[in-house]
Amino acid sequence: IACNFDVHNAVALIAERVQEHAMLRAELLLGSVQCWAWHMLCSARFDNVSHARQDVLEQGVRSELQEEHGRSVRRRAGTAAPHPAAKVKRLAEATHHLEELHSLMAIRVERCTSAGRAFAQLQQVRMAAEAFEEGAAAASVVPNLVKNVRSEGCDLFLGGLQVPCVKQAEVQARTCSLQAARFWLLLARQQGEHVESKQLEEDKPALMRRASRQLLKAARPFEAACCAVQAGQLRSALSCLHGL
Repeated sequence: IACNFDVHNAVALIAERVQEHAMLRAELLLGSVQCWAWHMLCSARFDNVSHARQDVLEQGVRSELQEEHGRSVRRRAGTAAPHPAAKVKRLAEATHHLEELHSLMAIRVERCTSAGRAFAQLQQVRMAAEAFEEGAAAASVVPNLVKNVRSEGCDLFLGGLQVPCVKQAEVQARTCSLQAARFWLLLARQQGEHVESKQLEEDKPALMRRASRQLLKAARPFEAACCAVQAGQLRSALSCLHGL
């Protein structure tokens, strides 16, 4: 009987140690995933070298196209002689800057989306939404630059200039915005189901507004309008449907 009792105690002790080891391993795994997620997000947010290079490339695109636009205006006015080789060179430089800027932003988007997926695995819904939202903002840099330069009168497609990376960036931006919107909606639903304070209850319209903005950027105007209505912003809902 004593022998059986000792065996029982030994087995129970081993089982307890195995359970402790499994729990510790799970905690360490979650901690490592969280550290990696924050590392990815912070490397996208605070990479000074990347942000400085972004400013240089954006300025390069603007300067090349503005110079070509000015020369084009002067040629049409008859005050400047045509220089086809110089025009081709400037447009090639603008294309090169855009492609490099797109590659730079693609790295930032990948870091943000990786962080978002990791936060989602940790069930940290707010951080996942913010990570995908930042990824959408990074992916929108190239399309926004194109739009801004065009609004200044410098058409990026002067002389047949082709920039396929713009379409790729637009697809990335819509994908990230849609993911961010889904997480904002999930967070709003969770807070609606588990309201622990008045502050959380009042935060739900703000979450719906953020979801609406991301859905609009993802080219989902009807869903964006529905979220705006639930947030109590009827004017914003109508603006989401404007132009359809």
